[in-house]
Amino acid sequence: MQTANTWAVQHYQKIIFSGDSAGGNLVTALTLRLRQNKDKEPAALLLFYPSFDLRLVTNDQSPYANDYFLTRDWINQLIVGYLQQHTVNAETDPLISPTIEKNLTHFPHTVIVSAECDPLCQEAYEFVNKLKAAGNKVDHLVVPKVLHAFAQFFDLYPEAEEALDYMAEKVKKNHDSY
Repeated sequence: MQTANTWAVQHYQKIIFSGDSAGGNLVTALTLRLRQNKDKEPAALLLFYPSFDLRLVTNDQSPYANDYFLTRDWINQLIVGYLQQHTVNAETDPLISPTIEKNLTHFPHTVIVSAECDPLCQEAYEFVNKLKAAGNKVDHLVVPKVLHAFAQFFDLYPEAEEALDYMAEKVKKNHDSY
């Protein structure tokens, strides 16, 4: 991903990263890596139901941790499969769990769309609060009564188009400030 970013920076003035679910984690972590390396960061991040915390959770009390499309047990299985022997590093490495990053000042404008009935929604709230506390511009839309990955299912969820329109409006509105 960093190589793709290097190419994009050479060819474009403004870059916006986007990702959904684990992809949201990856582009947020890449932004943190670019920051560490003092490389050009994206102008904004557009994230759909992102995962900001890959620490294993054993006692999730959220009402949507079980019995919905994406469960806490399934998330933990995906984390273990992805990180394998590096699972313990998620406790201390913000490039794995961006929510534990201590310095979020001057972070790019971040637009997040979350699904209410998604265990990852709480992670988004926490990251949004950290971004705001650090003085960053952040927009967060929580779409009621939808599941993780809803934006991929236009036939099932009319809210998917509304969520995309929300993202597009935020980019259009802020284009000149990027």
